Amino acid sequence: MLVALLAVALCAATCSGWSVQGDVYLEASVAENFNTVIVQLWTLPYYNGRLLPLSKRCVYGIDSNIPAIQIKAKFPAPTPGAYDARYSFSFDFLFPQNYTVVAFATKGQEALDFTDIQPLGWYKTDPCLGAWGAICTGVVALANKDVTGLSIPLNYSHEPVDGTFGRSSVKHMNGVAVVQLQGNAVERGAAHGRLLARQVLEFFEFFLLEDRVTSPKLYETSVRPGFMSAQFNLSTHPGFLDEARAMVAQVCSTINCMVPSLGRPLDEWDIVALNGYGIWHAAVSDVSAFPEWMRGPDGNPPRSRACSQFILWGDATISTDTIHGRNMDGEIDVRKLTVSDFVLFAVTPTEQGYSRYVSAMWPGFIGTYSGINEHGWVMMDNSGCAGPRPYGQGSPIDTGVIRDFLLIASTSLPVTASYAQIQSAIETGHKSETGGVLIAGDILVMSRPFVNTSTFEPGCMYEGDHRGGLIRAPRDRQVLPSGPRIGATNHFYRYQSDPFSYPTGSNPGATDNNPLPRGNGVCNGDLSDFSTVWRFQAGCAFFEALSRAGVTIDESHMKRALASMAEAETEHSIIMLPNTMHILVAVASRAHPMWDAPYEAWQTFSFNDLFQ
Repeated sequence: MLVALLAVALCAATCSGWSVQGDVYLEASVAENFNTVIVQLWTLPYYNGRLLPLSKRCVYGIDSNIPAIQIKAKFPAPTPGAYDARYSFSFDFLFPQNYTVVAFATKGQEALDFTDIQPLGWYKTDPCLGAWGAICTGVVALANKDVTGLSIPLNYSHEPVDGTFGRSSVKHMNGVAVVQLQGNAVERGAAHGRLLARQVLEFFEFFLLEDRVTSPKLYETSVRPGFMSAQFNLSTHPGFLDEARAMVAQVCSTINCMVPSLGRPLDEWDIVALNGYGIWHAAVSDVSAFPEWMRGPDGNPPRSRACSQFILWGDATISTDTIHGRNMDGEIDVRKLTVSDFVLFAVTPTEQGYSRYVSAMWPGFIGTYSGINEHGWVMMDNSGCAGPRPYGQGSPIDTGVIRDFLLIASTSLPVTASYAQIQSAIETGHKSETGGVLIAGDILVMSRPFVNTSTFEPGCMYEGDHRGGLIRAPRDRQVLPSGPRIGATNHFYRYQSDPFSYPTGSNPGATDNNPLPRGNGVCNGDLSDFSTVWRFQAGCAFFEALSRAGVTIDESHMKRALASMAEAETEHSIIMLPNTMHILVAVASRAHPMWDAPYEAWQTFSFNDLFQ
């Protein structure tokens, strides 16, 4: 009996556990629209001695993991005159463990649901614990004492709304925001900043800083200074910096443009960095500045190996016209800003000799990763294979290279141009001191209207890094698919690559003298990862099977192909038809977890209608 009493007394002293406490707060004007707050305590597990971050799949509620504890409560009404509404939480009787906290406001729902954009936040530290496909959180290391004072703001974003500014406007067509920008670079930038002021600021804060870089300190000490340094040459993009300055001036005259996580106003170099989000790590000169979890084998953060594109024409299509499809993958911020803020920019420049073009991007983007101009030239980007450091100085911004091609370089380029002419149009004025155009390794996938009498096929691509690049054409027959088709995912087949090589972990350049291409090759001396290989093979197999069956394709087949190559990370899908000048777009749903754009409803736009 005495032993039992001693055991009870000992447990009362040591088994009651500890608490995690803090406040969740939301701007009062926004809190009025939400009546419920949900606060989740998540346990962070270990795997092989490594602490794992909180995945976006978990946050969306589609993984097997569930919060250790969830509190659902009525969101307190804000105190009259107070800037925000606050809810104090306490998770009690906890065992020592590593935790993190996620919170969001709802209109009564039990889970995170972006049908209506919901205020969302989580416990943050700098640096934080993250990974690809995860949110970067602070770690609550609970051991032998309570953890108190956690402060979690719930941030809320705003969709683009219709409006006009001078000759420019925002209007919704088929449910998609179309931003018509007219004038010279300064006028276009000013209209962009006025019409999308709040969206530009939010996209910079929540996409670039929160989802990509993840560390305000790293951004301020390494990323932004890198884009301002001689590493990059903005003068190679005519009017780019003027457009960025005009944009920021209007943002800051329209709203309070303080960047909350940086404690300073937005400026033009933040717009440059946003436009360089796909190459931001190349702006960091010292790889030791990256958090340990972010470093790959070479010290660099691994790039998002995402996006798939295929082009067919001639005998492969019902009309013989060019059909160019792409999945835009990997820009998968947990707030789904890349979904709610998807924009078609219809740009009408007034500079002499410049071309009208349409860009499928987001607020704040002067450059583009997906576009078509009035002459039927299409250029869209896939991330590729990075070359080794050091990078040469004087590099352009990759989105700026595509913008320059559509806006300027292709204006005087006939649609029957040779591959050499296309390569020259890409490289002229853009080469860095080490000879390359694409500092982090990219694949520029290009198409144009099919012309039966042309010597050169309408689909090709430029594979390159900071040291150089090469055109890959359909006639490079060592690469599938055969016939009037060409495709790309995220590995090279011609530049710094050998499709006949049989890569192994110990010897990426090894070969077994097999006379047939393996289909995966070697990419800048590195293995091609599983995702990029299977997506490429899936696309090739789909189109070649149709060809063997004697089926010529139309847009419906391209939609099926894009769906077959998607892996729940596709924020939007695009089909360009340069012969008829039509653009088909499918955007991932806010209401559904993950990002399944090619499975959603497709909308069709005429190029000229976007300018009406």
